[in-house]
Amino acid sequence: MDLWSPLIAVTSVADLEDQGTRTRELLDAARELSRAREADADAGTTARLVEALDTIRVGYGETITPADLLEALRARSGWD
Repeated sequence: MDLWSPLIAVTSVADLEDQGTRTRELLDAARELSRAREADADAGTTARLVEALDTIRVGYGETITPADLLEALRARSGWD
């Protein structure tokens, strides 16, 4: 929210001058952006996991033990 603070300060003053709703609209936009960012982050992790599992399946075949799966995931960058 720190990055939004200057904009909120400006819109708050502007709203006081003409009883506007800019601050509320700005806060709504910030909330929506935050939700979209969280969804993107979740989808990014899921996409990375699916890609890793597909690559591991190609290397190990259709059947893999949990221990081998864990080892293969740990061997990939970012899955420590």
